[in-house]
Amino acid sequence: MAVNLSLFAGAGWQFFDNNGVPLAGGLLYTYAAGTTTPLATYTTSAGNIANANPIVLNSAGRLANEVWLTTGSSYKFILQTSLATQIGSYDNISGSNDFTSIYAALAASSGSSLIGFIAAGGATAETVQTKLRQIVTPQDFGAVDDGTTVDRTAINSAIAASDRIYAPTETAYLASKIGDTGTILLGAKTLLDSGYYKDTGNVAEFITIPASSTQVTLRDVKITAGTGIALHQNLTNSVDTIIYGPRVDSAGYSILSNENSDGSDGFVILGGVAASSTADAVNFNHPGTAGSLATNYNYSAIGMMLSSGNFAYSISGTLGWAAIGNHIRTSTLEAFHVEHSQRRGVIGFNTVKAAVANGVQLLPPLTADPAADPVVVMGNSITHTGAPSTTIGINVVNNAQTPGYLISNSIVGNVLRDFGVGISHATSTQLVDNNVVILNSSAGTGLQASRQSYMAGTNAVQEFISGTHVAVEIGAASTVGSVIINGLRANGYVLPAAVLPTILTHSDGRGTGGKCYGFFFKISGSHAGGGADNINLFQCGANTRMRGNLSVSLDNNATGLFYSAAVHWDGTTLTVGSTLAEKPLEQYAGSFSAGTFNSSAGLIRFNFNSTPALSDVTFVVDFSGIFFQV
Repeated sequence: MAVNLSLFAGAGWQFFDNNGVPLAGGLLYTYAAGTTTPLATYTTSAGNIANANPIVLNSAGRLANEVWLTTGSSYKFILQTSLATQIGSYDNISGSNDFTSIYAALAASSGSSLIGFIAAGGATAETVQTKLRQIVTPQDFGAVDDGTTVDRTAINSAIAASDRIYAPTETAYLASKIGDTGTILLGAKTLLDSGYYKDTGNVAEFITIPASSTQVTLRDVKITAGTGIALHQNLTNSVDTIIYGPRVDSAGYSILSNENSDGSDGFVILGGVAASSTADAVNFNHPGTAGSLATNYNYSAIGMMLSSGNFAYSISGTLGWAAIGNHIRTSTLEAFHVEHSQRRGVIGFNTVKAAVANGVQLLPPLTADPAADPVVVMGNSITHTGAPSTTIGINVVNNAQTPGYLISNSIVGNVLRDFGVGISHATSTQLVDNNVVILNSSAGTGLQASRQSYMAGTNAVQEFISGTHVAVEIGAASTVGSVIINGLRANGYVLPAAVLPTILTHSDGRGTGGKCYGFFFKISGSHAGGGADNINLFQCGANTRMRGNLSVSLDNNATGLFYSAAVHWDGTTLTVGSTLAEKPLEQYAGSFSAGTFNSSAGLIRFNFNSTPALSDVTFVVDFSGIFFQV
């Protein structure tokens, strides 16, 4: 038996009466602590021979043997004279080095309250219990975390108990399944830190953000939902919801802030993955109603990787929003869909790997919006996949409001590849500048400005094929800034028998008055030499008007030619004004000289004389002025 030497009367003790006289024949009784139940003591550390009870003291008041106590037991000692007169009672006595009771106290649920803790740096002292309770886990409330057992009750209990939930495991907390469905209800200030939460029961909304929440935060959380909404904000007045590094996957909406969340301010998704097979990956849906604007403010998705069976990123009605630095892997409909929301928005520096439909689409508001500000669409790289058909890289849709509010949007520095139309808008003034539209081998249009619209600035149309592509299409009273047309090419292109580039066409049924302020393109080929010849540049029909400065230059290493003149085309006649001609040191034998511009049946031509043959040379055609249709 395990025993410990008693701290009272253990070894060599001598007892005295109240007068200091040795307690000859005194009696020492032993009981279980706090009782009158006798409890044996032992004579040696072997714990195999019990002392008498009571122990009788010798004539000197001493014990004949040592006193050893059962480990883990507490005793009460009563000391009497030989005539049974009590001298004293001593309770709750344990053996020396017997920590059983301490171990038991520490092992109890309240044991952590007995241990102190203080962080480094002069922090305030606290108990371990207080420190540990700053974070709870679903396991604290009985979560099994085996991917099979439904842990929803434990998860919700943890959320109700603490603002900070930590779930370190990678195994899924199965929170909802067929036959046992339900929702995870976040608290007003929940910080959900890590963890994998899974729904296989197709619950309508899996994780929800409550009304009037403040600073709800999800960090490094993985969420897999069925056909419902994986993460849903649909109640009023939530403030400063922050989602860091999420990994969200759902057949329904992945992350949705919905129309019933009026009054909410601040919702940021930063650096994660969101995917939906049938709905939007990220949707901030606050459209308001006709005559009534939404009151949601400051919503952003930054640095996300998005995949969607619908819109990758959709925004509606929010005041102050941004989609910055996101990577769109797939989207069945528009990669960026903006409706009723020309309200201080930014779509910037995103990449779209494989757009099936339009890249960016801006739709008009439901009602006149005094808070409307230009949307900024800047620095995006968007590539279309499949047949371009009628797809548009950036599309600003006609505005039915009076007055219109889809105006003065800034569409700057974007690269749009393989769409049917690069940039199109059917509304009032837009700043469209320094964009690059790369067309594919199918028919396509670089820039499209519809009725009473205006594109300012210089844009480039690349991989342009004469006879296949149109650089600019304009509508009534529309204006387009200068256009750089790069990569002009046609099969078997040999000067002068070339397929002429279609610089500008007029949209059927849209009236008159569209204008293009200049264009720039290159043509390449060969010249047989031996005299003057006309190089066909571009077509001006009876409905075309042109007034400005037209230049042609040839630069091939050390050999060059430059010719520039003021020109006016009135629909039938080309008038050529002042000219500037230059011929630097030539590379070829013989000589060539600048001639003049002329026209034949609407063809604008450049006539010059070259004695030697020219092979594999490139002419640069540059027009600055007004080029329009009537």
